[in-house]
Amino acid sequence: MDLYEDKFDFKSTICQEIDKSLDNKSFIKLDIKGDKFEVYPISYVLRKEGLCLYCYRDEYMIILINKISNATICNKSYDGTIISYNENKDKIKFI
Repeated sequence: MDLYEDKFDFKSTICQEIDKSLDNKSFIKLDIKGDKFEVYPISYVLRKEGLCLYCYRDEYMIILINKISNATICNKSYDGTIISYNENKDKIKFI
């Protein structure tokens, strides 16, 4: 099945920072269209819109990776319970 025509660059600086944040289970600051979001990354999700980041910040969100202009790891962790994407996909805010 071919859902998306553009190729994904998993070696981009943004994906590398997200990967480090996922490995360290730490928050990450994302710059998106001039706005800054400090989120807890949970996983990547491939949707028809493209590659996305499933994350949490007061509510669960999906963020298109190609909308992120900068990513910086924070020295802050999350200890709460995480709801998986499949259990939560109807209630997620799309950025």
